[in-house]
Amino acid sequence: MNKNRLDNIQKLLFGYIWLNGSIVCSKPSLSLKLNIPKYLLGKTIKELTEKRWIRTTGRGKGFRLESIKKEVPKYIIDFMEKNFQKYVC
Repeated sequence: MNKNRLDNIQKLLFGYIWLNGSIVCSKPSLSLKLNIPKYLLGKTIKELTEKRWIRTTGRGKGFRLESIKKEVPKYIIDFMEKNFQKYVC
């Protein structure tokens, strides 16, 4: 399996960040918004950072997440169209 390919939770998190440009939030609020358990969200953020898909910056009580990738692979766009219908034009 290709290590650069993202699993479904990584696609969900990256898609949400990519559609919003960047987000500033806390892990509990992002966990509730995306319905991902906090422990899994932390692990997923770490994996996406290591794969160089997103960048994180600490800010007071929360943190900032922004996407690094500008050209998004088709399989992620297809996933986002299925799961983010209300956000995709």
